[in-house]
Amino acid sequence: MAARTAQRAVTGDVARRNVVHPPPDTPEQVWATSVNVRATPSTSARIVTVIPAPTTVYVKCQKHAESVAYGGITNDAWSCLPQQQGWISNIFLKGPAWMPGVPECP
Repeated sequence: MAARTAQRAVTGDVARRNVVHPPPDTPEQVWATSVNVRATPSTSARIVTVIPAPTTVYVKCQKHAESVAYGGITNDAWSCLPQQQGWISNIFLKGPAWMPGVPECP
C-alpha cells in the first residue's frame, strides 16, 4: 500500500513538472534585462510579455526571420517560447546564433 501511494506521488510530481517544462523543450539562458517576447518573430509584432531579468526560458524550436542588431551583433534567428506564448530573438540568449540541438520550427 505504501509503495503504491509513493508511486502515485512521484507520478503526480512528474506530471506537474511536465506541465511547467514539457520534456521536448530546451532550457536556454536569457542574458539581458527587459527583453520583449513578441507574438511573431518580428520587432514590429505585438509584445506579449517582457522578461524583466536574466533567467531560464524553455525553447520549443527556432527559425530564421527578421534580423535583430544589438551591441554590434546581428542575428536573424528567433526562438519560440511556449510558456510565454511568443518569440524571442536569439541575440538575447546565451550561446551561438543558431542553437545546436534545438529543432527548426516548421
